[in-house]
Amino acid sequence: MAVGENREKIVSRFFILPRKLYPTNLYLLIITDRRIILLSEARAFIKKQSSHLIMTKNIFNSEELDEIIKTREKSYQVDYEELSEIEVNTSPFKEETFGYFLKIATKKKKTKWDLRFEDLEDFRKTMQKLKVKYVEK
Repeated sequence: MAVGENREKIVSRFFILPRKLYPTNLYLLIITDRRIILLSEARAFIKKQSSHLIMTKNIFNSEELDEIIKTREKSYQVDYEELSEIEVNTSPFKEETFGYFLKIATKKKKTKWDLRFEDLEDFRKTMQKLKVKYVEK
């Protein structure tokens, strides 16, 4: 990633769970001005970052995110050009223990997640701000 004015900016962060019968791995969904990043083993990563003496609001930079994605087997990223649609199902009949059903669809694959109930409004605002193809059902 380039530095200076072209530096990638983090817009939002959300904790999500893979939509499985018994999900065990918490992910960190990082939304930047260029891409969506899904980091596996979020608990361990946050704990490691918080152990530093100085924690800033901008705990990540572009180079760190790229390095983390490379070192974590299940982590991945989606550039906005590859994104087909992001859908959140807010139907009360589709709710689960952790949150609302979240689907991230790219041209190559679809992934399914649970978005925490309390994060819906911030997630909605973030999608509107970035003008990403976002649908609620």
